[in-house]
Amino acid sequence: MTRSALATALAALLPTLIRADPFFYPNWSSNKCSSETNANLPSSHGWTETTIEGCCARYFGHDTAYNACIVGTGGTLEANYKWYIDYSVFPNICSKGCNSKDVDPPDLMCGGIPSPYTTKKMYDTPEECCAGELASNNQGQCKWLSLRATGTYPGSQKFYEGSSERLCVQDCVGDAPCGGVLTTNRPTYDTIKECCAKQLPYLDKDICETQSSALGYGTEKWFPNGGVCKKDCTGNFASKPVSTDMCEKPNAWTQTASLYDTPEACCKGSLTYLDLNYCKSRSDLNGETVPATGYTDLWYVNWDNHACSKDCTSSSDKACKKLTSNAILHPTPEACCAAHITYTDGAKCKAASIAGVKSDNKDDTTAATSTGKWFADYGTARRCVKDCPVGTGGPGCGGSIGNAVPYDDAKACCAAKFGWYQSDLCKVLSETDGTGHTNLFYPDQGEGMCHKDCVGTAGSCKGTPTDLSQEMYATAEACCAAKLSWINKDTCKTKSENGANAPSVGTNQWFVNWQTNTCDKDCKTGDGPGCRGVSDGSSVTMHPTVAACCSTHFAGINGDLCAARANGNAHTNKFYPNQGDAKCYQDCAGSTAPCKGSPTDLYVKMYDTMAECCSTSISWADAASCAGASDSALATTEWYANWQLNQCVKNCPTGSGDGACGGIAEGSWVIKFASGPECCNQPAFKWKKQSDCIKS
Repeated sequence: MTRSALATALAALLPTLIRADPFFYPNWSSNKCSSETNANLPSSHGWTETTIEGCCARYFGHDTAYNACIVGTGGTLEANYKWYIDYSVFPNICSKGCNSKDVDPPDLMCGGIPSPYTTKKMYDTPEECCAGELASNNQGQCKWLSLRATGTYPGSQKFYEGSSERLCVQDCVGDAPCGGVLTTNRPTYDTIKECCAKQLPYLDKDICETQSSALGYGTEKWFPNGGVCKKDCTGNFASKPVSTDMCEKPNAWTQTASLYDTPEACCKGSLTYLDLNYCKSRSDLNGETVPATGYTDLWYVNWDNHACSKDCTSSSDKACKKLTSNAILHPTPEACCAAHITYTDGAKCKAASIAGVKSDNKDDTTAATSTGKWFADYGTARRCVKDCPVGTGGPGCGGSIGNAVPYDDAKACCAAKFGWYQSDLCKVLSETDGTGHTNLFYPDQGEGMCHKDCVGTAGSCKGTPTDLSQEMYATAEACCAAKLSWINKDTCKTKSENGANAPSVGTNQWFVNWQTNTCDKDCKTGDGPGCRGVSDGSSVTMHPTVAACCSTHFAGINGDLCAARANGNAHTNKFYPNQGDAKCYQDCAGSTAPCKGSPTDLYVKMYDTMAECCSTSISWADAASCAGASDSALATTEWYANWQLNQCVKNCPTGSGDGACGGIAEGSWVIKFASGPECCNQPAFKWKKQSDCIKS
């Protein structure tokens, strides 16, 4: 290319390279974009954008920084007219993506233009926006506020379950049934009925629908409350004038049971533990189904009186005593008494009920309610008493029969109520005000005799026994035999009939005397052999003969010896052994052989003859020696070994003049020899010289 051609081309290109239009570059210090022409563009900026939007998007493209860059650089934000949540307003609402000042007239729904780089979610309609991130808010209110409707949000006019009471309320502002405008998204219903059915199905529907209504007045139905039935009514809206005590508004929090059309249905359905007549009379105070008296005119048991009272208020009727709590009611006093006061005579209960007095009033001095029957008095009387005035009714009267079972006579009463008493004693004491006597006998273990239940203390009389259960007998003999059989029956009978000081009577029988170890005869001392006084009979067994007494109590003693000791005889003349002396002696007076007096050992065996005694009890000894022969009579010329001397000795008394005598050999087992040398010839003496072996 020629120089001229190049110059021409550069001249054509230069206007395009050197432009006057501005370029935009980031200005970090002010968070916006600045603009310059090429001629003035700072050399430090390698890149520029030809538009504000491009520069702000390139260098400040995040959320609110973009909008600030556009506005700061002098650009204009572009509205998107989308809906988004506006958190700058409370309660939170939805706003439109535009500026109200950019619209003529101003659009109040505009909440500002969001950045194209915003994190906020955008919606096409306010309904979509409210249902999205504000789903928990009241949708109607959210839309109302988002559209910037004028005035206060009036609510949806639908019904929802109130939070402060168990009712359905309306989503609105104002008096009932308005419950306030909902601020949260909760189930709502077009009608109260639908709301009650869906949200409060456990409530009685009539209570829910009525109390949720604008008026809130009663259902005119009945419900249980405080032990009676009340009517859901008020003075303003009741079907007819009613007692204010009867009307009451049921509490929706506690009244979940069904309502009833009549008080009787309410009593039967929910207050089954109450007497039906009592429940109706205390519930229906307006006289819709029963007389409006507040009482029943029926009879109930009065435990304080042990009778029945009438549920009424008449001052002229003594039976009236208005019930203050539930009771079983009866049409007549007879029916009431028969059902509850079964322990008292029916006529007595009826009379006391009609008179309005206690059936057991012992201070009642009138005979108007007396029955003349007998009943048990367990107090101080401790006997049966008669149902008649004390003091004026005659013997046995104990006042009112009270709560006791009646009997036709004292005997029947005693048998039924004092069965542990002696029957005759109970009957006599009951019929004589406790002062009579039976004239029967009863035992006294301590004195060992029987006493008679009679007046005074003379003879056998000792008055009423302290133990009323004591068995009693028609005669002293029968009493002694039954209760004091170990005591001499004659002594017991004599003392029982004549008193404790009556002399004892002997039986002439035999009993053991352990102090002397003898059998004694039960008779006065000196009246005969063996008589050593009359026994008092205490724990004594009597025997018809001395032999029977001896064989029973002294079986080890010779019968003759026992009988001799019993009769006072000195000796038996029988023979008895003395092992120490190796002899038999005779039980006889004196000391001349063979007499040796009575044996010291009462249990020694005794024999009729000396020979029998020696052969049986002293058989090891020489029979003659046993029988008491003298040593000189027993001496012989025989020899025997005396092992104490270790020599052979002669069988003769020592000291008799013969030096060879070594005493009489004791015992039949001792071997005797004819001579001394023959005795020494025994093996035991072989080692001895004959001169040393033979005693001399």
